[in-house]
This record gives sequence, structure tokens and C-alpha cells, in this order.
Amino acid sequence: MVEGSSPSGRTNKTKSTFMVFFVLWWLCFLMGYILLYMARFYGKASRYLKINTLIGKYAAVVWCIFLVAIIYWIFVWNQGKFLSWSWIGWLVIFIMFGPIILFIVYQIKCRSRDFSSFRNGQKGESAVWYELEKLSDDFIIFQDVKIGERGNIDFVVLGPTGLFTLEVKSHKGNINFNGTDLLKDNNVFERDVLSQTMAEALNLHSYLLVKTNQELFIEPVLVFSNYRARVHFGLNRVKNIFVIQKKYLKKLIYSQPEKYSQELILKIENELKDLVAK
Repeated sequence: MVEGSSPSGRTNKTKSTFMVFFVLWWLCFLMGYILLYMARFYGKASRYLKINTLIGKYAAVVWCIFLVAIIYWIFVWNQGKFLSWSWIGWLVIFIMFGPIILFIVYQIKCRSRDFSSFRNGQKGESAVWYELEKLSDDFIIFQDVKIGERGNIDFVVLGPTGLFTLEVKSHKGNINFNGTDLLKDNNVFERDVLSQTMAEALNLHSYLLVKTNQELFIEPVLVFSNYRARVHFGLNRVKNIFVIQKKYLKKLIYSQPEKYSQELILKIENELKDLVAK
């Protein structure tokens, strides 16, 4: 008998190689979706934010390559001795590895976000930045918007559901309202954060009225970035302002009715992109 691989063995190895490349293609598609299907950002994010974002994305790619190597060893190098060659077996493995990959990518993003949240300086804005990153590419985010000498707006979100100004606070504790002032652990804030948040929205409204000659309603949002902040208002307004915990940002933005056309969004985008820190 002539030594060498049998036809069935070569067929199985070819089938295995095909399936490994199919899984690799699926992983590439998944990573492309994660990296591209997200909101667009204008503004100078902190160096730390950029580094952590890159670490998270490249770490996810490395994990995916590692999983593909394991699959290759199981089905090709090991020539199928470890698992059955039936198509049901392939389907089970594919379904099994899919959630694992998603879980790993999710954990990497969470670790980067949570670690960033404990940094000094821009820790509050960093945490919100990661939340806004979850929005779809229908939305545009402008970070650190400055209108004249009136101070800066932490974030402006623009999309089909409207225009939002975000004032970020990193306080922790119970956040309540006494009918006049916002309270933290039953004490009035050291400054009137509600008036500050509303003033930012009104300033942006005045600016865009001059630039676009249109009355644009702007939603002021006060966002508490600290996970230890317990905010009790849901998606109800407090003195015409949304006061929320950062994890509800996406829900709030998506819950508003669509009101802006793509033409209007482009017009506003062109006016706002020059106001961000370069």
C-alpha cells in the first residue's frame, strides 16, 4: 500500500481549511462592524482616551486571531481527531464560538471604559465618551464645543432625533430635586448646575439661529458619569432639562422622535465642526 494521505483525509483537511477561513471572514466582518458602525466624533479627545480605544480594539483583534488559531489546531492540524466532522458538529462549534467572541470584545471595551473612569482630570468626560461611542453612525458627536467667550459645552450630539447639549458631572451620591434646586445627598450643589446646563443649550440655540436662520429646539442634558451617582428622574425632565445617569444616554437619544432631515443635519454639522477644539 502506497504511503501518503488518503483521498478522504485530504477532503476532510480541505473542508476544515474552508471552514476555518469562513470563521475568519465572520470574525473580520464582526470587527469591521464594531469599528465602523459607530457615531462620528469631532474634537480633540484626550491622549489617554485615544490610547485606550486603540488598545481595546487591537486587543479584540488579537483575541479573535487567537481563537482562529485554536479552531485551526482542532480541525486542521489535529486532523479532526478532537471533534466530529459532521456538519452538525461544525454548526455547534460556530454557534459556540460566536458568543464567546462577542463576550471577549464586550469585556475588553468594558475594562477600557471602567479603567478610564478612574483617571484624574477628564475621568467624567471619558466615561461619557465611551457611552456616546455606542451610538450608530447616524449620529455626530462634537466634543468640547466653545462658542465665543461663553465657556465650553462638554458634548453636542446631532442626529435624526435632534440636537442635544451634554453637561457632564462626576459627582456620586443620591441626586434629587426639591422643587427649586438639584440636590446631592440632600444638599444643594455648590453651583447651579441646572442653570449652567440650560445656559449652554440657549447659547447654542442663539448661535445656530444666526448661522442657519432657523429655530432649532435643543435638548439640554445633565449627565452624571459616576456609576455611584443614583439619579431618580428616569427620562423625565427637571426644569426642562434631562437629568440622567450616563448609562441611559443612548436610550434617551434614541427615544426622541425623528425631527431632522439629512440635509439639515449636514447644514448644522458644517456650522458646529469649526467650534470644537483642534
